[in-house]
Amino acid sequence: MGDRTGLGDASECTPCYRGFWCSAGQAIACPGDTYNEMEGKFNQGACKPCPEFSVSLPGAPGMAHCVCRADYYNTNSSEYPRCAPCPRGTDCTSNGTTTATLQAVMEPGYYRHSHRSAEIRRCPDYRANQVRLRL
Repeated sequence: MGDRTGLGDASECTPCYRGFWCSAGQAIACPGDTYNEMEGKFNQGACKPCPEFSVSLPGAPGMAHCVCRADYYNTNSSEYPRCAPCPRGTDCTSNGTTTATLQAVMEPGYYRHSHRSAEIRRCPDYRANQVRLRL
């Protein structure tokens, strides 16, 4: 990318950044929900779509910047998202929920055994507590 005037040769050019593609000396951010992991790309085809049910901000420099969209959570322990619908009993209303953060979005009357588990269970006496509270 020739981001300065008066360059003497190609060695003075700066490669187009990750997360962008370049045209006519201009760096253009990859659109939202896409990413580009490589430098020096010169067409928008370098911007790859995020995995299914995930989103990213414009200019994402890698798949790790794609996060699961609202109502989905990342079931994958690596940096690359594999998104599944949030289990019943959770309230995943924002982007980026993971198996580890499901605990923070659980609705009243639900629990899970560990932060690694996505198995959400209803408390056995949940309805009994609601009846007592109304009396």
